[in-house]
Amino acid sequence: YHFNGKETDVTADVNWTHRWGGFTLSTGVGLGMLRDGYEYITDMVEFADAGAPIFFTARPSIHLTYRTKSMHYFRFSYSLATSMPSAENLSTSRRYDEDSYKVGNPLLKAGHTHSVDLSWNRYFASHGSVGIESYARLSTNDINYCKEAVSEIDPYLGRLISYSTPYNVGNSYKTGLEGNVTYRPVAWLNFRLYANLYRFGYEVDHPKAGHYNNAMTSYSFRLNCWANIAGRVRLNLSGNYSSPTQALFVERQSGYSIDMGLSADFWNR
Repeated sequence: YHFNGKETDVTADVNWTHRWGGFTLSTGVGLGMLRDGYEYITDMVEFADAGAPIFFTARPSIHLTYRTKSMHYFRFSYSLATSMPSAENLSTSRRYDEDSYKVGNPLLKAGHTHSVDLSWNRYFASHGSVGIESYARLSTNDINYCKEAVSEIDPYLGRLISYSTPYNVGNSYKTGLEGNVTYRPVAWLNFRLYANLYRFGYEVDHPKAGHYNNAMTSYSFRLNCWANIAGRVRLNLSGNYSSPTQALFVERQSGYSIDMGLSADFWNR
């Protein structure tokens, strides 16, 4: 096939910031209109397809911070994001692989994600900082491809195969608590530790498999370290660990990673 795409995106954003005392308030809204034009041209008439759906979006946000003279920092944040289906998600034109094909779903709706964060940090002039953050993410109309089996021999591949098509399968959420500590024993050495405890869950309404849900509580750690050796060589170390985690239709095993890097300045930077 030959693909022609023409996407038109018109947006307008209005933001307002106000400061008084130790408070800073920032709020705004973004409005948008997206026209996602697509055309699949092919000699096989049954695979040709064209469309130009229009999606409207609104993205409000509000952020409030408060700083004290004793170096306490509080923050509250809320935002709404919209994810639009792509032309490939929407088109009924088949895209064949060796043993399967993908086909879009023109009935897809845009997805929305609500995000809320509330945090506190305390900074120390000499040795670093300590903080804690709570967060929540709620996604609606999640788009996910679902694999299905055909009930008869495919006329183009000559055998029974499977195909994948996207659906607005349901809702998902992630809520968690993160603690962080920064420790700087001397000027040239810095440590930062993050610890996360979170819960991910989803609720699915599949057109054929029906209704089901699942949830899991997980945790993770991340330790970063950097050192400036002799004022010339910078050492970076990072260690990460995550427990088994749940995602939509998938459970991932625990994993870890360790990274190290060296950098240096020459010839007076």
